[in-house]
Amino acid sequence: MLTMLGLTMLLSEEAKADAIKEMVVTLLASYGGIALAVSLLVEFLKMLFKDWAKPKAPVLSILMTFFLGAASKVLMPEVYGLHNFKAWTLHVVILVFVAVFAALFHDKFWNVVKGKLGAIIPGGAPIPPVEEEKKP
Repeated sequence: MLTMLGLTMLLSEEAKADAIKEMVVTLLASYGGIALAVSLLVEFLKMLFKDWAKPKAPVLSILMTFFLGAASKVLMPEVYGLHNFKAWTLHVVILVFVAVFAALFHDKFWNVVKGKLGAIIPGGAPIPPVEEEKKP
């Protein structure tokens, strides 16, 4: 409910015409959206820079969560509340759980999707060859 109220205030007529801006605001207007955005960004970095990003995925998840979380708190006070010590402390504690959720979502969802779709998704597991049946 609070997310919807915040989105209503944030999306002006100009933003409604821009689909990318609307999508980013929608993602950053909730903690679940931040977790999804972090998961997507980490997967994107792993596709672009596989050797560099794969071992650093947990650290990237934490850093991106706090970066996107802080940016969304500063840019959307209507959604995330006031800028005082108590509100920021609560926001940081929640972001710790969001970072864990983003890492779990990445590991449990994206890896399963990549494994199922195989070579269709860049970086996915190769599709095993189909063995032909031998006639007796």
